[in-house]
Amino acid sequence: MKQIESNPTIPVNALQEDLIQKFEMNMYRMKVHREKALARKHVFGDFQKQYAILRDYGLELMERNPRTNVKIDCHTEPNINFDTRTFRRIYICLGALKKGFKANLRDFIGLDGTFMKGPYPGQILTAVGVDSNNGIYPLAYALVENETTDSWTWFLEQLGDDLELYANSNFTFISDRQKIPPAHWERSHFSGRAHTNILLNNLCKVLNGKIQGGRDKPIIYCLEYIREYLMKRICNVQREIDRSHGPLTPTATTLLDQMKDKHKSTCDKIKHRAKNVPELEHWVHPCYWLVTWAEVYKHKIDPINGRLMWPKSPCPTKLLPPKHVVQVGRPKKKRKRAYDEPATRGHKLSKKWTTVICGKCNNKGHNSRTFKGQGGPNDKRTGDTGGKK
Repeated sequence: MKQIESNPTIPVNALQEDLIQKFEMNMYRMKVHREKALARKHVFGDFQKQYAILRDYGLELMERNPRTNVKIDCHTEPNINFDTRTFRRIYICLGALKKGFKANLRDFIGLDGTFMKGPYPGQILTAVGVDSNNGIYPLAYALVENETTDSWTWFLEQLGDDLELYANSNFTFISDRQKIPPAHWERSHFSGRAHTNILLNNLCKVLNGKIQGGRDKPIIYCLEYIREYLMKRICNVQREIDRSHGPLTPTATTLLDQMKDKHKSTCDKIKHRAKNVPELEHWVHPCYWLVTWAEVYKHKIDPINGRLMWPKSPCPTKLLPPKHVVQVGRPKKKRKRAYDEPATRGHKLSKKWTTVICGKCNNKGHNSRTFKGQGGPNDKRTGDTGGKK
């Protein structure tokens, strides 16, 4: 169990080798596989049983973190007298993140979803903002049954209530949707309220990469994995804030210095002609100020108690896991690429559909490694032009 806790993805072959080296014991591969599954269940919890205490987890989260909003949605039962309900969705917006986002002074949110990889399929929806240093600022997250219009509508309704949005709120949202009118993605159509020139949804992709380790775990472990990452991130950014000096954040200072260097002569002329002109930092929007950055991250996420100390939910019904649907084929671990996204292998672009050119003879159809002495009009070695002498 210690090995599984420190390295959840340890291969079965490595466990077999460890048994041989430590105890001189050789076990069948399938038996080691079963023992590994039991150890994972003991360390991370049972996938099915964690749904029964999900309401208790929500109460503990709201009790330890004031102003936190946790909403659990269930499927409608044909008979309301049933003592069980089937889980459908859960939405979480931590109180500290809610306060920090309102102090951020940027009405800009990125939206994205990523899939779960456990026995109960689902999608993790996230809402991410941008802080004063142009870093990501996660705001809310939800685990839903699927990425549909209905689930996104439910998620945005909960988010709108937390942010106290109304019909005429001028928020800017960004997602990875395509083929929509230019007014929704062209910078020339944007208002200045967002105070950012971001056109890609990479901020949500960054968060998806950080929470990847919890997507194949039971539901409470997955939600705790996200919360612990957010709690640690606030502390890490706070250390960077404590090391920073000046009126602006480090990123804003760098960008302003680049603008000064580019328009140095113009700035000197203005200072020479006008007296008592404030420094350029005075004209920068407050969302880029260091004091604003500090105000955003002064709100901390508090830890929670162990499971035995959680309050008991007064709800009379028992929460059941969603229906388990076995997909055809091997379970997929990687996300689906867009139709126009190039396939990657490591960090190199795929050479599929490209023409290979030989480095020795400059002919197409083979490379220098498979070169077999073919001559041609572009042969570097012989200078053959392909014509008759």
